[in-house]
Amino acid sequence: MKFQDFINRERPVEALEEYQKFPEAVRRDKSMLILRMRAAQMVSSEEYAACIEDFRKYHPNDAALDFLLVGHYSLRKEYAEALKCLDRVNLNVGGDSMLLAQRANLLALLEKFDEARKAIQDAIAAEPDVSDPYMAGLDVSVVAKEFDDTVKYLNILEKRSEFNGRTCGKCLLFKSSSSRPNI
Repeated sequence: MKFQDFINRERPVEALEEYQKFPEAVRRDKSMLILRMRAAQMVSSEEYAACIEDFRKYHPNDAALDFLLVGHYSLRKEYAEALKCLDRVNLNVGGDSMLLAQRANLLALLEKFDEARKAIQDAIAAEPDVSDPYMAGLDVSVVAKEFDDTVKYLNILEKRSEFNGRTCGKCLLFKSSSSRPNI
């Protein structure tokens, strides 16, 4: 299949051109839309948003839709909508510390720092050995300008040997300036 080969070879423009040649029934298929999403993410946020909209249009009751929409709304800086979707996902899976950490980051983007700190505490309590809640704590503390907490989270991550060049990319504050709030 040329379409998937183009995606695997990181040739997303050609992949999307091939996708458009498929009959509409094939283009509506959930598996094909997910593959299209992979290509669209490599092209532009607009292409990705268009793909998400098609997924929503063709599969409005799909269980994965809310999970996909978290990224969609976050790209559009519609953090309140992203948070609603994330909360539904978390409810559907019965709670997850990584989703709570992501919730904390969204709440920080909405400047709801007390709620963000609560989400971090809940995530750490649920799974103290997972690094994501501590990374979220670092993000929230920087955005909230609570630098004593920033030092606390940096020390925790350093002791856990989890704060290095690889993990910095997971932190909101180390992402590109176009996707992070002004700190």
